[in-house]
Amino acid sequence: MKRIYCVVPNLDLTGLIVDDLLLAQVEDRHIDVLAKWGRLFLMVDVPGNRVDEIHQLVQKRHPAAAFAGVEGITPSFR
Repeated sequence: MKRIYCVVPNLDLTGLIVDDLLLAQVEDRHIDVLAKWGRLFLMVDVPGNRVDEIHQLVQKRHPAAAFAGVEGITPSFR
């Protein structure tokens, strides 16, 4: 699994991105939103082979979302 990090400018856009992720069959348990320092951070856990697909989906439909990186993760007990 890989974790994709995005910085999102507002809550409305965050909701739209989450809706698109759910339509792309990303399970809600793999989507986290964190509000910190006056910003919204979106973290999405996807299989490594879907990183480019999800990145392109969000970038194409929501260009105001800024990608902050991707890293490998250790599976958790979710």
